Amino acid sequence: MLTLLPPGFAAYYEAQGGRWQLRTQTGAVRSAGMQALMDAGFPVGRTPSFDQVAQTGEPSFVEAYDAEADVGPALDPEVTQGVVAHATLPLIVGGEVRGLFNVPLFESRSWTASDQAVLTTATQHLAVVVERVERSAQLVRSNTELQASNQEPEAFTWFATLARRDPAQGDLARGASPWRGHRRCGPNGDAAGRHVGPVTGGPGDAEPPDGLPATLG
Repeated sequence: MLTLLPPGFAAYYEAQGGRWQLRTQTGAVRSAGMQALMDAGFPVGRTPSFDQVAQTGEPSFVEAYDAEADVGPALDPEVTQGVVAHATLPLIVGGEVRGLFNVPLFESRSWTASDQAVLTTATQHLAVVVERVERSAQLVRSNTELQASNQEPEAFTWFATLARRDPAQGDLARGASPWRGHRRCGPNGDAAGRHVGPVTGGPGDAEPPDGLPATLG
């Protein structure tokens, strides 16, 4: 993307702890002081170039950058050396601004419709990728939680089976397995049949759920 533009660099920021924190950067700045400012983060609410884009959700294409508006007049002008124009675009994920892409240039630039379309499309494409990755991660977490929850009723059935046995029969004392012949599925072949309905069967009728011992002895 930067190869289509004059020399410059690109940086991605996210708001955290009251500052626009630098998350990733491509290309080098021309001032160590400017790099230090970027690394420290810009204050949220006092960096108009970023704040306006975050509030409106609309990209901004600036042909003449006013550094004093962002970093203050007391700052040494050499700190922002070389930054002449810049573009700032919101990364919108799930309908909310997740972060900002900032593309400062070292040369003046009249941002054409083509420039704006390329940068906007690239940012929107990245937002779609981020959403897909996060949905996949959420699906993995949900499946893990579901597997864990399925273990709970299975373990409960095991303990309920043991608790309902008549101690006079001496099944537990003799260490007999209460799991032989236990039906593993419901009437329709689903696993839910393991977790509902009364516990039936005599001594030695059932098999233990995965991960549980056959006896307590």
